[in-house]
Amino acid sequence: MSAQQQDDENVALDAPSFQRMYFDTSAWNHITDAYDRDLLIHLLKRRRQVPLASVLSVAEILQTSEPARMGALCRIVEMLHG
Repeated sequence: MSAQQQDDENVALDAPSFQRMYFDTSAWNHITDAYDRDLLIHLLKRRRQVPLASVLSVAEILQTSEPARMGALCRIVEMLHG
């Protein structure tokens, strides 16, 4: 794990300055497919902006018929939620 990744991991989700927002399923798909996904995730964490997955988004992700795709989406959600 790089120093930057470790620094990102140390950002507490309950910090008072954290801005929370919801991403719909299409947004999770877009960030999963983004060529600069790692940079986007890094910038969101550094700016203390956490996109949350709603219960509906998670349900849709878990209904993805392609196991590899479902796994990729779940990993992105986990990376951003911690």
